[in-house]
Amino acid sequence: MAVSLTVLASGSRGNCSLLSSAHTRILVDAGLSCRETLRRLQAAGEGRDVSAIVVTHEHSDHFGGLAMLARKLKATVYMTGATHQAWQRSERHKSKGNSHLDRLELITAGRAFSIGDF
Repeated sequence: MAVSLTVLASGSRGNCSLLSSAHTRILVDAGLSCRETLRRLQAAGEGRDVSAIVVTHEHSDHFGGLAMLARKLKATVYMTGATHQAWQRSERHKSKGNSHLDRLELITAGRAFSIGDF
């Protein structure tokens, strides 16, 4: 299976990478705004077809643009319960009031899980 990794952003202002195989495309982290993530995907020659978003941990530079991006891409979000709680607190703190994800799969740290080819 051929795999590629496209780093869209890495740093304290936002983290986001695209992990791709022939049949599965996963955004790892969503720390940029939705608009900026989509712009960088386009600039990298990648489309918007994303299977899932995996949030690695509970820092805002890893989930800052998550809610809108997940809705726009209609992607399932994978994260631990602790990361989900931190994300919800962050959303409430920003006064957005909408700390809901339409497609959410809670995972357990240290336990294997699958997304498509991965």
